[in-house]
Amino acid sequence: MAGRELSDVSRATRGQKRPAPPTSANARLRSVSDYGLLIASLLAGGYATWMLRQDSIRFAGVMWPWWLLLAAAILGGVALLRMESWTPDAQPAARPVAFPSIQRRLWGLISLLSAFVLATYVVVRLWPNYHEWQGTPLLWVGALLLTLAGGWLLGAVGGGSESPDQPEPSSTFSPTLALILPRWLEIALFIGILALAIFVRTYRLSTIPAAIYVDETNASLDALFVLEGRPDSPFGTGWYETPNGYIYYMAGLYKLFGANYLTLKAASLIPAILTIPAVYVLGRLLFGPLAGLFAMFLMAVSRWHMTMSRWGWNELMPPLFQVLATFFLIRGLRERRALDYTVGGLLTGLVVYTYLSSRLAIATLGLFVIYWLLTDPAGPNTAWKRHWRGLILYGVAATIAVAPIAVTYITDPFTFYNRAAEINIFHEVQAEGSLRPLRENIWRHVQLFYQQGDPTGRQNLPGEPQTDPVTGMLMAIGLAYGLLRLRDRRRGLLWIWLIIAMAGGYLSELHIDSPNSYRTLTAVPAIALLGGDVLARLILGAHQLARFSIPARHRTEERQARPGSSLALGVALVTVLLAYTGYTEIDTYFNRQNVSPAVKSSFNLMETRTGQEVVEALQQGTDVYLSHRFYNFSPLRFLVYGAVRDQTGTDPLEEPPFHLMRPEVDLPVPSGSGDALILLDSYYWSVIDYVRRFYPNAQIEQVPSFDGEPLYVRVRITAQELASIQGLNVQLIYEDGRIEERRVAQVGPVEHDGATSQVEWQGSVRVEESGWYDLVAGETAGDTAIPMANLAVAVDDEPWVNPRFLGRGIHKLRVVWGGPLPDRDFGLFWFHSNGDFGPVPPQTLFTIEPPLQGLMGTYFDGETWSGEPIFRQLTPFLLMAWPPNEPLSHPFSARFTGSLRIERPGFYQFKLNADDGVRFVLDGQVLGEGLTPDQPNSVTAGTDLDAGEHPLRIDYFQRGGGSALEFFWRPPGGDEAPVPPDVLIPGD
Repeated sequence: MAGRELSDVSRATRGQKRPAPPTSANARLRSVSDYGLLIASLLAGGYATWMLRQDSIRFAGVMWPWWLLLAAAILGGVALLRMESWTPDAQPAARPVAFPSIQRRLWGLISLLSAFVLATYVVVRLWPNYHEWQGTPLLWVGALLLTLAGGWLLGAVGGGSESPDQPEPSSTFSPTLALILPRWLEIALFIGILALAIFVRTYRLSTIPAAIYVDETNASLDALFVLEGRPDSPFGTGWYETPNGYIYYMAGLYKLFGANYLTLKAASLIPAILTIPAVYVLGRLLFGPLAGLFAMFLMAVSRWHMTMSRWGWNELMPPLFQVLATFFLIRGLRERRALDYTVGGLLTGLVVYTYLSSRLAIATLGLFVIYWLLTDPAGPNTAWKRHWRGLILYGVAATIAVAPIAVTYITDPFTFYNRAAEINIFHEVQAEGSLRPLRENIWRHVQLFYQQGDPTGRQNLPGEPQTDPVTGMLMAIGLAYGLLRLRDRRRGLLWIWLIIAMAGGYLSELHIDSPNSYRTLTAVPAIALLGGDVLARLILGAHQLARFSIPARHRTEERQARPGSSLALGVALVTVLLAYTGYTEIDTYFNRQNVSPAVKSSFNLMETRTGQEVVEALQQGTDVYLSHRFYNFSPLRFLVYGAVRDQTGTDPLEEPPFHLMRPEVDLPVPSGSGDALILLDSYYWSVIDYVRRFYPNAQIEQVPSFDGEPLYVRVRITAQELASIQGLNVQLIYEDGRIEERRVAQVGPVEHDGATSQVEWQGSVRVEESGWYDLVAGETAGDTAIPMANLAVAVDDEPWVNPRFLGRGIHKLRVVWGGPLPDRDFGLFWFHSNGDFGPVPPQTLFTIEPPLQGLMGTYFDGETWSGEPIFRQLTPFLLMAWPPNEPLSHPFSARFTGSLRIERPGFYQFKLNADDGVRFVLDGQVLGEGLTPDQPNSVTAGTDLDAGEHPLRIDYFQRGGGSALEFFWRPPGGDEAPVPPDVLIPGD
């Protein structure tokens, strides 16, 4: 049976004839006119695509270039259609494999059955709770390997060779192809294009793009947590429903090469670079070696693809998997290779573990299979009989690959639909009650290729079309040709591919980042293949014209293969087109896109710069303090992890080697072994004098961005200045009237040279954690402290009465010993409600007293500002962002009271941001409130104020979730900034 089928294929191949040179002058004239029509369409299409990019056209809504492009595309498609009669098709011949022995096929079926059973067992293990995944990955990998073994053992499936409507195989015109593209030249061009692709994706990688984007490091942190032992299921989902399969891929890279900037970028560069040769092999299979190389080149220099290649994120995976899956599926259909069906199915299933757009890749492959069967000249029934074994094998392999994550999606549907539901265009369609948003979004994504590209700087040079004029023109002609030849499955495939790939954009929300080039990246290989096919036919047509120019009486096989002037013209034209494309795309990327302020600012410059500065400081032994927003920056945490893990071997994720800094409560900072670095948001600049009150000699500066705008505030404090205010001031009053002052580390015995009548320790104590405290001045007795009658303690100018609630921050401290100092040991101890007991640590004591400007905060249990206050605390300015369980672990309310000192009369604009609710009262009038619980509220109010003091009250409550309160103003003629302490006077 196998031998007969192979014989049939051989006879069919021998029976095909390559297009012969026409013998009449009219036929040659027609060939020249066809080729001329194609050249004209290229020129007209190129002019149209160039005009569409001009500001005078795209911003004015002028339509004539669109009509010109459409006409050029149709004319080019017609020319290519007419050229089929005299230009050979270069698709390689199908080479069906033979059926192996019965015994080998039996072992293949046993392997596949074993793989299916093993995958079923994995599903059963995961089904009750996919988080209980331990032990299943190895079983699943075993199922994948058994599937591959089964495909290899089966050898061949199906009932015949390639479909009879496939183009003429290349073996019938090998002299033509061998002359144009000898094997050595094909290999050399392949290597050169691949080298170019690698170069343009790695050149100046450390500075392009300008910074890390947060999406990259959010997923990277998940990968690092996996490395540290967090039991995330490889079949589950992580940040923003990112499949954990990709997270484990990143974790593997970090395990091998370290968690650093280059490895982060390698996560996308590896699949990006592999996609380039993958496009070549698919293009070669579909349209021949020339088309494969041209498509490879267009892919290599695609600025769209280059841009995403350097973004260490998972969108680069689906194009690679889709290209390879398509290659193996088509080769399986043409050559009945069981292994091809198997590999194609596994790739189709594995793509689900990469990114959400993988679902579009699967839809494309599924529709293509249906399309292949429906367009078979023998009818879909005959096609199904020929291919059903292979397609079932393909489906089984895909099912085995996707089965574990399918359990996650089925048992927890939120992980499957959440992100897609969030960005669905049909929310806007439903809200408007019309399809206008969908129509507009489709039109924007048509413009994306020619007129208005992705407006998001990190994904594109805003406004620049995603394709250069040549590639856009080739794509249009290729699509028109494909529309005229839809029964040619290769061109139908590219139509399906493009429409489904672009659905990731036009089915997403119509908002500021539409059209979207990120979610539509899988379209790029289809565009390259369309262009590569047109360019290859341009060369093949030129070669045929060169053969036609030889008089019939002198025409021999050897002379027919010789190049002529028309071939030289075709090669020159293609060379010019490719050179223009390569130069335009590379020049735009490096010399326009990556110097654009809009592109630079779209990346997380602040996060990256602060991360780099923190790493450098930690390596120098500097203590680092970060404002609340910086503290959780994922780029910063990623960079710090790599540096600290390599240097110390410790895990800095759970216990970061830097400290949270809220200047309103966390100053001063304890003296350590070295200098201190404090990095703050730029808006702290207006209240930076508060920092100078503690550290007048600190080096304080605004760190500028690339455009000179402030990026953040840097405060450097030397170890000497830190130590200069550590401890307490002590005053000894002797019975003879002498007074002696000095600085000591803590409350306790003090050297003295006579009888004292009083000893007083003064300064501040910094409380690291809000809560109930017992403060005892006395001597220790095991795990407790015994008060001493001669010692008196006052905190915030109030005599200490146990117990008392202290809020996180600095509190004025005064301890007095009346009478002669004893010879025995004593000190100041505290008990915390969490069970901690011990001497008040020296690093919490400071000689400087708290500034007395700001608002008095009174905190209540519950959300209604009622009952006895839990505690009161002076707050110098309101840029509050309480960490978890601060100041209370349950709902609370706070009232900030005092007066606003106005020196310059005029109109003042105020803004309060709160999470949860806030009310703003000035001069006894409620100027605004936002009291909706469980969400952020913002209040904006403006009023004319006279010079003088104006009573001020801010009411705030917190029910749950995040907690924050910010108070800004815009004085007359000034910019918006936090209200500084020197205009706030505390009061009840």
